[in-house]
Amino acid sequence: MRKSRTAPVGAEWSRWSCEIGEANVIIIIDDETDIQGLLLEVMASEGIEAAVVAPHDAVDALRDLAPTVVLLDVVMPGVDGYELLRRLRSVPEVCDSYVLLLTSRSRLEDLEHGFECGADDYVTKPFDVNELVARVRRGIRATEHARGGASFRERAS
Repeated sequence: MRKSRTAPVGAEWSRWSCEIGEANVIIIIDDETDIQGLLLEVMASEGIEAAVVAPHDAVDALRDLAPTVVLLDVVMPGVDGYELLRRLRSVPEVCDSYVLLLTSRSRLEDLEHGFECGADDYVTKPFDVNELVARVRRGIRATEHARGGASFRERAS
């Protein structure tokens, strides 16, 4: 299914992100609207359903969405991506989601810290679109395998 979406702003984020109903949901948590738009466009062009969630709403929104893959920025105003990742890993509906850190931090220490916090993958900005899509598809396969071929919603039914 190919869907193109534009990122909402402010209070509209939570309502908009919760409209997603696909079994494989890709969630984008990034404060840069240019990156949000690019990622939404790229995922839509590949037939991958994606939505943007505001960093401050992420834990509650992702609990409801049980995403397959989360693309998470590390450096965001008011929210530390590493700490957000730690919190997400403690939420049962999200703990088996594939989390890919997408960040401008490229030092080895940053990469190691990301994996220590629970990241499954790490991509630095600027990124190659084809590589990112391949990694997202790998994340979808990994999450489906971890969930026994079913999404959290299907398992909960």
